[in-house]
Amino acid sequence: MIETAVLGGYVEGEKIDGVEWFYPDDVVTRDELARTAILLSDFKPTENHTEILDLDDSNNKRVVQLIVDNEILTLNDGKFNPDHSVTGKEVIEMLKRVDAYKEEKGL
Repeated sequence: MIETAVLGGYVEGEKIDGVEWFYPDDVVTRDELARTAILLSDFKPTENHTEILDLDDSNNKRVVQLIVDNEILTLNDGKFNPDHSVTGKEVIEMLKRVDAYKEEKGL
């Protein structure tokens, strides 16, 4: 299952001397969660363009903008905080929002 998750882009891994490695004890950041969310549905740009004060701190600027504009992940005082770790509760909330988005769009 891990190989599928890594190859699908849901979990980051790396190849060292021909061996695939992943790090299950590492925290998941908001930036990584946004990248995972984008893989779960066909998100479209919206008329809502949210200003993200720390967007330049993200490695996934376009993904984060799209996910925030579609209200899949939210901001804290105008910031996305891409390097902050997420909790299990935040992951579940994000998955519920993705599910609601898909239902609303008929996906």
